Amino acid sequence: MSIRDDGIGISAQALPFIFEPFVQDVHAIGFNGAGLGIGLTVVRELVEAHGGTVIGSSDGDGKGSTFIVTLPLAV
Repeated sequence: MSIRDDGIGISAQALPFIFEPFVQDVHAIGFNGAGLGIGLTVVRELVEAHGGTVIGSSDGDGKGSTFIVTLPLAV
């Protein structure tokens, strides 16, 4: 499954760390006044608990983000 948005994007410096707990990109802090930096960590944990993987990508600030979730087929 692929999910894409046209939001604030993710900087190249933050991209390798986005699934770590309490990580927020510098330009995202204060963006909407909410968030603890745990949402993508929870996503990763849930996906991995079901045997899947999740990856994120972005072309940078203001260019949106794409997340690809891969889950195994049920037998």
